[in-house]
Amino acid sequence: MRILAKNIFILIAAGLASCTSQTTDKQVRQARAQVRTTIVEQGYLPDYLVFSGKTIYLNNNNIVAPISGYITKLNVKPADKVKKGDELFLMQSRESYALNNSSPNASGYGGIKIKAPADGVINRLVIFRSPVYVDAGSTLCNIVETGSLYASVEIPYEYVSYARQGNKCKIILPDNTICYATFSKVLSRMNEGSQTLNVLAIINTDKIIPEGMIVEVVLEKGIPAKSQLLDKKCVISDALMKNLWVMKLINDSTAVRVDVKVGRQNHEKVEILSPVFNTSDKIISQGAYGLDGTALVEVIN
Repeated sequence: MRILAKNIFILIAAGLASCTSQTTDKQVRQARAQVRTTIVEQGYLPDYLVFSGKTIYLNNNNIVAPISGYITKLNVKPADKVKKGDELFLMQSRESYALNNSSPNASGYGGIKIKAPADGVINRLVIFRSPVYVDAGSTLCNIVETGSLYASVEIPYEYVSYARQGNKCKIILPDNTICYATFSKVLSRMNEGSQTLNVLAIINTDKIIPEGMIVEVVLEKGIPAKSQLLDKKCVISDALMKNLWVMKLINDSTAVRVDVKVGRQNHEKVEILSPVFNTSDKIISQGAYGLDGTALVEVIN
């Protein structure tokens, strides 16, 4: 009887130990962080300079009334495209206007056609109805020539060499639309406060862009040598942004911290200056934040 009781006790103890072991193994598996990985690429990361600019139209045509009289016909609206020679307004002197009103047979007598001097867009319209009386020299509308749209940008003197006449740049509008421009001239007067020079770049687009819009002007400094590139989200930093590192897998389930030095970067990629990684090295791209210097992980790619 004693032997039987002893055997039962041993079996119960073994069962409890087995359950404890299974629970511990399950907890270890659950403690592993789920991560995704990527590899280091070899490629080119252009070096950019980014400045703030403003759109301007260099060729503005202010359309004015040639005489004092009445605008009797209005043929344009704001933002209308016009061609050189298009009739914008029909105008009559006070005398001819009075004659037309008093005699039906004199309709249209003495009319002056005001035409567009160049192709462009109605940027501003002062007259919205007819008939209306205006004095000689009064502004009727403003036409901007679509081919005269420029980006005006202030560039520090040490970077002006990248904005030589004929060099290209990228223009990014507030809605993230991208246009391209060609630098045309550097104005000679220095802004004493900011120590910058004003540079004009003609924007190559058929899109009607408002004057005075703030845009980003992106200059490419040149194509550098081939280098190690990594997704920007792989690089982790401390609160002061002084120390940078990545988490590299050393086997299927263990990741270790590797300190890195970075170079150029854009919105997606960062150049890794050191250390040199192998093309087969797996770097954690998702799930690395908060991991210790050595951590158990589960790859879920």
